[in-house]
Amino acid sequence: GSIRNHMVHLISVDAAWLNGLRGNPREAFRWIQGAEYTTIATARARAEIGLDDLHQQVTAWDEAALLAQPATLAEQRWQVLVHLTTHGVDHRSQVLPLVAAAGGHTFPHDFIMHVWGWPAPPQH
Repeated sequence: GSIRNHMVHLISVDAAWLNGLRGNPREAFRWIQGAEYTTIATARARAEIGLDDLHQQVTAWDEAALLAQPATLAEQRWQVLVHLTTHGVDHRSQVLPLVAAAGGHTFPHDFIMHVWGWPAPPQH
């Protein structure tokens, strides 16, 4: 789909899985509706909130917590986090050519560049 729809999907999936990782019941897995994103600024703001929330939660878990399986999931937490990582990379690799075709700025998204400490791409 569109760049926007890819990004709304990623924000929604991360938020829904985070609810599950916290042990919330499936009914609490709220998929964020696209109507909440009327501008790029609102989408970016919601994405930042979601990423901050996910980061704070993940860094609070120790090894035992990462190996645990919440009652509401069939997977251990670390397995879901690997899924979220590969899922995000997959969709971002689909979005980058769309951005380039529309004349937008793209950047390398290889994980190893993050590990090497390369600077973040400029914000637009």
